[in-house]
Amino acid sequence: MFDELVVGKRKVILMAKTKKTENKIEKDPPQMTVNQMQTIAFNSLLRRRDLITSLLSPGKDINRECSYPDTITKQNYKEMYDRFGIASRVVDILPEECWAQIPDVYEIEDASKTEFEKSWAEMQDTFQIFHYLNRADILSGIGQFGLILFGIGDGLSLDKPVAGIDPLTGKGNGKVKYPLLYLRVYDESVIEIESKETDIRNPRYGFPTMYKIQVEDPQSGMQNHITTNVHWTRVLHIADNRISSEVYGTPRQQRVYNNLLDLRKILGGSGEMFWRGGFPGMAFKMNGDNGLQTVTDDAKDTMKDNIKDYFAGLDRSLLLENVEVQPLAPQVADPTGHIEMQTKAIAIAMGIPYRIFQGSEEAKQASTQDKRVWNERIMKRQRSYLTPMLVRPFIDRLIAYGVLPEPKQFFVDWPDREAITDRDIADVAVKEVQAMKEYVQGECHLIMRPRDFYTAILKKTAEEADAFVKGVDDMEIEIQTEDKIPPSKPYTAPVDGGKAE
Repeated sequence: MFDELVVGKRKVILMAKTKKTENKIEKDPPQMTVNQMQTIAFNSLLRRRDLITSLLSPGKDINRECSYPDTITKQNYKEMYDRFGIASRVVDILPEECWAQIPDVYEIEDASKTEFEKSWAEMQDTFQIFHYLNRADILSGIGQFGLILFGIGDGLSLDKPVAGIDPLTGKGNGKVKYPLLYLRVYDESVIEIESKETDIRNPRYGFPTMYKIQVEDPQSGMQNHITTNVHWTRVLHIADNRISSEVYGTPRQQRVYNNLLDLRKILGGSGEMFWRGGFPGMAFKMNGDNGLQTVTDDAKDTMKDNIKDYFAGLDRSLLLENVEVQPLAPQVADPTGHIEMQTKAIAIAMGIPYRIFQGSEEAKQASTQDKRVWNERIMKRQRSYLTPMLVRPFIDRLIAYGVLPEPKQFFVDWPDREAITDRDIADVAVKEVQAMKEYVQGECHLIMRPRDFYTAILKKTAEEADAFVKGVDDMEIEIQTEDKIPPSKPYTAPVDGGKAE
């Protein structure tokens, strides 16, 4: 027996009672408690309510209604990054800002160069190390991770571990000295993790042990790829925005992916809207009730060809018979507000000041507070992520290979983004001179002593203020001394060959 509900013209089966259930109830009705019967009735009502809600209110699934994917694949991220400029901005902005100034790597703070520092400087000139680190930082943020492949000249294939490298720690035994042949960087879209470390007693538990990478075919170039297995001792695993995993990070597009899809819709729709509405349409109306019947077939064909030439060619005339032409006004809306709203939502989600997210021209107009907060975030990322998770592991791996000599210790020092530039110094000097000019011309010394003006207004130290005041006093003494010097005699021209006085 079935319970039925009629919604419109649709008959919906809500619940089916099997014969087994009916026989059980009829056979043993006393064994069912009141609570059990109430539970059955309550569950039946819940099922009916949920079904009615799903039929009458189908728009509850936001992802489905807005065409957002429930699952975002690594290929989706790569395609969005490659084909949508704002998605590229989302991925690139932090690495570009962080690597705008490269760090200084040194062993000791001394004018003389150590062997480690000399080798590091030579490697930078040969391989452009920071160029590859910057690229790796970008590519690792497209998906969940990225790789740097070290081309080590040990004579072994890529699927073999590097001899002399501890498989537990990745450190070298101090005896091997392999040359570095090349560096390559890859994003997740061309990488598959073939196997992971499963021994819970291993320090690398859960980390990949073998990768499968699609590398460029050296014979056919970018058009074709070949797949090769690569052992973990030959790569550096990079994952940004790690939360609950040490292997997989959060893609930089993930939190704003829906906004990126909306922006593509708006920008694509505005282009299509302008394409269709930029040229006004036309309606061709036959005059009279029998207008269409009065036009011969030959005349119809001629008019069709003429209309086609008008829209597709350069002919600007229409030869029509018994036809009235009515222009159709295009409907073109301004998408600026919608674009700005979505872009601001992306900037908020990423924690980036809106003007800075827009680009360099707008960044110049950003407020001082925005710049200060942004610089603090960049310096924090440099010191808490790039140094310990990218730069140091990269250098440690080169030391393990014997490419770099092992130092006692080394330091990674990033430039201070808050440091005052020459332009800042010049701007401050101009403003200080203008303030002094206003102080003198306004005779402000009657209500504020010069020393107080230097300390309270110009924010100088007490020593600097005393030096300024003393300098002014000394200058006044020099002027008064010069005024007491007697004037020289006026020049008199010689007369009759005599001497001038």
